[in-house]
Amino acid sequence: MGDAETDDAAPAPPSDEAAPTPPPAAPVRTSCWVEFDALYMCATPKHQFDVIYRDGTFDDCQQKSRDMWACMRGGAARARADAEAASRP
Repeated sequence: MGDAETDDAAPAPPSDEAAPTPPPAAPVRTSCWVEFDALYMCATPKHQFDVIYRDGTFDDCQQKSRDMWACMRGGAARARADAEAASRP
């Protein structure tokens, strides 16, 4: 049996300089399906029952409707801006 030397030294922590910074992410284009689903779920009897049971009020879903239409308008504005940018030489 041979005597093996053990190294009790702790490994050096990784240097901050060694980690490259990731490139900036591309802008995320969100879909309006999330807002549409939230509006649809708001109008279901289950959601209305839950709100009435919990708060004693009726949810008219106005905020969810505003959110969906704001997303739709934003999508239309984004499509117009993309079309204008594509038509420029």
